[in-house]
Amino acid sequence: MRVLLMLVLIETNYGREQLSHCTSSNEIETQCGTYCYKIVQPLLQHAVEVYSKEQQFVELQNKIHELERTIINMTVQQAQHAMKDDLIATKNELINQLQLNVLEKEAQITKLKNQNSDQVILRNLTTEQETLRTLVNNKVEIIESKEKQLTDQSKLIETLQKSNEHLLDMLKAENNTLSYESKKKNEEIASLQSEVSELEKQVSDLKTQLKTEKPQATRPETKSLKDPLSDDSTKLCDASHTAPGWIVVQRRLNGSVSFHRG
Repeated sequence: MRVLLMLVLIETNYGREQLSHCTSSNEIETQCGTYCYKIVQPLLQHAVEVYSKEQQFVELQNKIHELERTIINMTVQQAQHAMKDDLIATKNELINQLQLNVLEKEAQITKLKNQNSDQVILRNLTTEQETLRTLVNNKVEIIESKEKQLTDQSKLIETLQKSNEHLLDMLKAENNTLSYESKKKNEEIASLQSEVSELEKQVSDLKTQLKTEKPQATRPETKSLKDPLSDDSTKLCDASHTAPGWIVVQRRLNGSVSFHRG
């Protein structure tokens, strides 16, 4: 954009000085403007491409943020998975304790049977034993259900990890591609800027030439003027068709310099 503003400024300043030069300046300025537009047009196209790449970069950043949130969720799930071991250990301790209680009750029942103890106490102990067994079975079922849930969560975590690793590889590859294209575009911009600088120098040289090399037009004759914007080294100028003080540069479209008709 700064290069475009510089070119517009050059065009404006050159237009103001145009009033003090001969008619040949209009042709030179037209050629210069055409050449400048060819130089600036790729810059304008590149500006659109850069904006598109910036949008892609923003989308890439959004994907990375989403991936970070997924990783955080996975960390929480892994922490839950770590609780599985604690739950299993607690289950084993509870089962062992309940089994010890059952064994103690069974020992008491056996002892009471051997001693022909009161039948009421024996029935109570038997009922308590059955209650404890039912409680143990219920606890075991609950723990097995929790273990199954933890196993399913572990499988889901492994699947998410594989999916996220694949997504990370894709994002890295896309990021590398965008970086390479950006570097290539920067090199093209540098090359275009160099061409624009050379064009500005040529325009400056042309202005200096128009100010310093003013051929005398008080007598009919043909002069040679240098044109830095053309492949030819010089152009012919005929002063016989204008009033004193003005120069008319004539050139045929086919490139011939003989513009007099026979």
